[in-house]
Formats: sequence, C-alpha cells, structure tokens
Amino acid sequence: MSRITKDIAAEIAEKLLEKKVKELNADHLKIQNLVRDFIISKTDEGLMKCFNNFDLKNYIQKTRYITLRGTGLNNDHIKLNECIPSINGNTMYLELPTDLAIQVSAMLMEDTRKNNNLNALDEELQATLYGLRTFKKVRESFPEAAIFLPEEADKKEIVNISLLRDKLK
Repeated sequence: MSRITKDIAAEIAEKLLEKKVKELNADHLKIQNLVRDFIISKTDEGLMKCFNNFDLKNYIQKTRYITLRGTGLNNDHIKLNECIPSINGNTMYLELPTDLAIQVSAMLMEDTRKNNNLNALDEELQATLYGLRTFKKVRESFPEAAIFLPEEADKKEIVNISLLRDKLK
C-alpha cells in the first residue's frame, strides 16, 4: 500500500484541473487580444509596416508590458504574448476609451474571480488527496483522481545490494 505524499497530491490536483486552467488561459488571451487589437488600431500604419518587416524589427522599441488606465481601471498591468511597438520603452501606459475600459475592467475582475476560485479548488483537492493518505483509499473514495495515481513501487528490494554483500564475504 503506497502513501499519498504532498508532491503526489499536487501532481494529481494539477492533472484534474488541466481543463479549468486551459479555460482560464483562454480568458487571459481574450483580454490580451482585445488590448493588442486596440493598440494596433491606434498605431500609425507606417510604423506597423516597419515593425512587421523582420529586418527593421530590431531597430524599433517594443514592449509586451501594458499598464491600463481608464474608467474602472486602476493601473492594471497585463503582459501580451507578442511584442508591439512602444514609444516609451519597457512599459506602455495606455489610456482606454470609457466603453473599452469598462469592458476590460469587467473581464479582468471576472478573470481574477475565476483565478481565485481555481486556486481555492486546487488547495481543497490537494488537502483532500493528502487526507485520504493511501492509494487504496483514493481508489475507493475518489475514482476521478485514481486514474492519475502513479504506478505503485514494487515491494521488492529497491536498491541492489548483492554487490555489497559479495564484498562483505
């Protein structure tokens, strides 16, 4: 009978939550794309043409860190998946129009709520799995998690000590 360690409980909880993490990442991507599209729509076409030219890309300041300002936003920070042209270096300060700011603010609040719920669920899963203590109890009580249990170690000798025994003779 193998025991559930904290590491095993964390691995199983991570595997159980993969689907929810993907959904949360998709929500992050929606926010990033909304902000990126707004920035690109306000950026000069000539600059974007140069920026998209691979040979000139290294000579244009770029960033992926944006600080959002506007109605409902309090200097909220986001990191884009791809770089965009920037005038003022590493962080771009962006004042959003009221309608877009309200939409982004609501999306960020919903994203924060989902992230908090996901973290709480992760902690609860880990505590439950660790509380069950053994593989057998997990299989009986929590079959959804049982499929992610690692293979049980053989009860035989794990370390080969036959060479050591030969030296002692």
